[in-house]
Amino acid sequence: MKLNTGDSARLISRYGETSLPVSIDSALKKGEVFSTFSNNKIFMKKITSPFRDSYTETPEFKVTAVRIEK
Repeated sequence: MKLNTGDSARLISRYGETSLPVSIDSALKKGEVFSTFSNNKIFMKKITSPFRDSYTETPEFKVTAVRIEK
C-alpha cells in the first residue's frame, strides 16, 4: 500500500479508529505517524491509550500502535 499526500487514511488502534488526510513528511522516521490532537473533525483521542503517566497524570499519547489502511 502506498499513500500519497492528499489521500485519506484510516488509523486503527486497539482503542478505536479515525480517518484523516495524509501529508507525507520526510522528517518522520519509517514507522512513525504524527497528527495534531486539536482538530475536532479527526478525534485522534479516540485511538489513543487510556493509560496515564503515574507521576504527572498526563495521557500517554505518544505510545499508541496503529494500523494504517488506505
